[in-house]
Amino acid sequence: MTADAHAAAWHNGKIDSDASSFSWRACGICGTTLGGDRHVWHWIHGGDEHGKGGTIEHEDSACTDCVYYLANGDEPESWRAR
Repeated sequence: MTADAHAAAWHNGKIDSDASSFSWRACGICGTTLGGDRHVWHWIHGGDEHGKGGTIEHEDSACTDCVYYLANGDEPESWRAR
């Protein structure tokens, strides 16, 4: 989905950006299987260094810890390539 298509879908209510609920599903970022809230999130694939020209990917399973890391611009050591 392009950025323009994503914005249109969000404004039309076809993308729920505030959805979170308890789940045992693994986190789509860190892979934890501990139960907890899972949140909807989006990321840009491709494009330039600012994401322009990339496509927006939709994911529906991010744990609260990963949401806080992303919101604060942090990267835990476990995410870094070894």
